[in-house]
Amino acid sequence: MQRTSKIIQVIIRVVMLVVAIGMIVVAGTMTGLHMANKNIEKTTLTGKIVTGDEGLREVQYNFQDKKLQNRPLDTYFRSLGSVGDSITVYVENSHPERIFISNHGDSLLETAGFMVGWGLLLGVILIGERQLMTRIKVLEAKVEESESE
Repeated sequence: MQRTSKIIQVIIRVVMLVVAIGMIVVAGTMTGLHMANKNIEKTTLTGKIVTGDEGLREVQYNFQDKKLQNRPLDTYFRSLGSVGDSITVYVENSHPERIFISNHGDSLLETAGFMVGWGLLLGVILIGERQLMTRIKVLEAKVEESESE
């Protein structure tokens, strides 16, 4: 039983570490996406919120006499609004399928900050747990040593 609990603890630690590293990597990717798109020339349009094929809310808009429907690239943890509402979107001129809800894609940085914060928090929890377990083992060894004398 003790061996099983140690295996489960190791698995949980590894999963937490992978999630923490993944969140930090995703945050770096989002920051890079923001940096790549913040100064690109965009056109301001008004679109209508609709439900997409995958059940996610998307924005339907007209760009150069074409009717397009896409999910903004800078909405991850943010609600677009209710279906049927109008929303201002910023369409990249050279790639009209790429839309943003802010001119510089600032919500990408907000999401990246959120991801880095949680990734670092998981890392701190793992380090603290490791320190605590090490100190408990040292104390247990000292108790066993004093009992054997």
